[in-house]
Amino acid sequence: MKLHSVQETNGSDKSVNQESIVQEPVVHESTVVHESTSVHEPTIAHEPSIVHEPIVNENSDPRSRHDDPLLDSLLILCTLQGKSVSRTTLTAGLPLANQRLSVKLLPRAAARAGLQGRVLKRSLNKISEMSLPAMLLLREGRAAILLGWNADGSARLMPSETEGGEISVEHNTLQQNYLGLVMFAQPRHQFDLQNPSLIPRTKSWFKDTLKLSRSLYLDAILASLLVNIIALATPLFVMNVYDRVVPNQATATLWVLAIGVTGAFVFDLILKTLRGICLDMAGKKTDLIISATLFERITGMSMKARPPRVGSFAQNIHEFQSLRDFLSSLTLTTLIDFPFTLLLLLVIGIIGGPLVWVSILAYPIALLASWAMQKPLSATIEKTMHLASERQATLIETLSCLDAIKVNNAESERQHQWEQTIGSLSKLEMRAKALSSLAVNLTQWFQQFAGVAMIVVGVYMLINGKLSMGGLIACYMLNGRALMPLGQLSGLVSRYQQARLTMQTTEQMMQLPQERSDNERPLKRESIRGGIEFRDVTFNYPEQKTSSLQGISLTIAPGEKVGVIGRSGSGKSSLQKLIVNLYQPNTGNILIDGVDARQLDVSDLRHNIGYVPQDIQLFSGSLRNNLISGARYVEDEAMLRAAEISGVNEFARLHPDGYNLQVGERGQQLSGGQRQAVAIARALLLDPPILVLDEPTSSMDNTSEDRLKQALAPVIAEKTLLLVTHRVSMLALVDRLVIVDRGKIIADGPKAIVMDALKKGQINASR
Repeated sequence: MKLHSVQETNGSDKSVNQESIVQEPVVHESTVVHESTSVHEPTIAHEPSIVHEPIVNENSDPRSRHDDPLLDSLLILCTLQGKSVSRTTLTAGLPLANQRLSVKLLPRAAARAGLQGRVLKRSLNKISEMSLPAMLLLREGRAAILLGWNADGSARLMPSETEGGEISVEHNTLQQNYLGLVMFAQPRHQFDLQNPSLIPRTKSWFKDTLKLSRSLYLDAILASLLVNIIALATPLFVMNVYDRVVPNQATATLWVLAIGVTGAFVFDLILKTLRGICLDMAGKKTDLIISATLFERITGMSMKARPPRVGSFAQNIHEFQSLRDFLSSLTLTTLIDFPFTLLLLLVIGIIGGPLVWVSILAYPIALLASWAMQKPLSATIEKTMHLASERQATLIETLSCLDAIKVNNAESERQHQWEQTIGSLSKLEMRAKALSSLAVNLTQWFQQFAGVAMIVVGVYMLINGKLSMGGLIACYMLNGRALMPLGQLSGLVSRYQQARLTMQTTEQMMQLPQERSDNERPLKRESIRGGIEFRDVTFNYPEQKTSSLQGISLTIAPGEKVGVIGRSGSGKSSLQKLIVNLYQPNTGNILIDGVDARQLDVSDLRHNIGYVPQDIQLFSGSLRNNLISGARYVEDEAMLRAAEISGVNEFARLHPDGYNLQVGERGQQLSGGQRQAVAIARALLLDPPILVLDEPTSSMDNTSEDRLKQALAPVIAEKTLLLVTHRVSMLALVDRLVIVDRGKIIADGPKAIVMDALKKGQINASR
């Protein structure tokens, strides 16, 4: 195979075989899916010796090797478009399969770099140079960046495995390996925040989602048009039978008409089936997109926007089901059919003349009755949704605190609160159903009255020779069909009100403040040295009126070991939460390696910090899954090293299930000390340059604490350590001591000097 030219982006020559673009062994996306369902988690039955090596070696992260071509190529594309981002930034929060990008996730990953990406089917000859660079998807799961075309027709490519080097590939060779899919990505326009009129409305998310199914909705509308035209077949058939066939005894004509109308019915059945499929597909697509977007907004929200009651918030998410139901095919069919009522009224006017006014007058009267129910129904449903949130919050809170309820004999008051809530909720639900039923019944009554009125008026017209018998029957049938959407619309009144309120709640969740701003591009810092600096930082939690930190100034050099002590509630944990960017200071700055932490991507920052919070939170699942949570690409060797250092292996090796041990919801099957060991292992897993530990041994026995302290000492030798503890023995790991009291630093210096001052009573904390 002939190689035309090879160029490195720095100008040096490099020999690269074209076949390497497509023929290197890779993992198929389909293979990844199958393998992920059959992972065998090893059961450790022996105790390996402590090995103080780096927790993660350079080859343990697949993102550092060329086994994720889509991610590698996307990084190159971002660089070519002037967007410097890290791998962690591009993939943070995405539903990765086996920690690898898939084709459908490419646009979402590109959006994290400020690029608007689209994956399209397009032949090589139809790719315009004006839209380059673009990512070509190749066979065997490979990808390459197309830069342009040479004069001889060969393509200038940047395969991911060449580390940004440029090569030339013959057109035929590329064509043989090209899948026909290309991703175009262009920088999104950054609007001037000082000119609000130029900022696009964020409330158009629902409308934009519906636009994605525009073709399906257009097909459904076309099918509805044909269905409503076919609906004329039965009345016209009856009219012709009574007016022409019966008087003339034309049985041959009868059979012709019968065969024709039967064929129309078959076509009507097919159209209704296809319409239902189109609407179901559109509804499912809309549901999936909105659900995924909503969950992404929730996981990406700023901690200051975190709701005070999780149960109520969960109920609001559950209420999204009402919006999903409202978008069902039945609702959409009714809304689509409603405008075609004009066609039926037109036909009634042509056949029956003045009879059409009976149908026309029925509409405003029935709609007025439904409208009269809107206000009381809306208020009732709003109260119902509020009480449903209270019920869910009470249930979640009770289940979470069941131990405390039992030991404090609080079952009675919780039972009383529950019964009061569900009692009030039941009354409101009955009222809502009664109002909804009244609206439906009134509409049906008007429909029946309109039918009777049409017969009465029609008989007088028949007597006066202005209408035939067949015409009267046809008009009656058309009237029933024309008024049918009225009954369906009345039935949708309550569902509409609930969907409207749900839409408002969903809109509020969509507008939750996010950790990542679409208008800001963070600095790329995949690795940091470990320097931390607080500059006159003041901070208070959103729900608190008093400051947790006041005028904090603190500098920690890379590799320094600092202990933080103080009374409970003095602000020690708040210091650590600010470092990992869970919250932002009200005033002042926090610098990481001399750069304001707000300029760094939160994923990059947290990738470089091992954090053990005071309240350990584990997830339902196996011990292994909890250990590698957020880092599922690490190898078992790295996991076992971290488990050995933290002490997890001490109890895992003695259990029959080993690392397949189920920890239970929130880790309730483990003791407090065991949960802390798991959290410490997670913090050590990626070998971060900074360790932030908040009371890491508060639930451990002395033996476990001593063992952990000895194991940690060599591991943290080159790391920055910020240790909050009330255990004096753990201070052996630090060289410097900071005392915090009521949000202020009252002492800071070498450990020996500060401890001596404490013993002599020279440091007085406020009382």
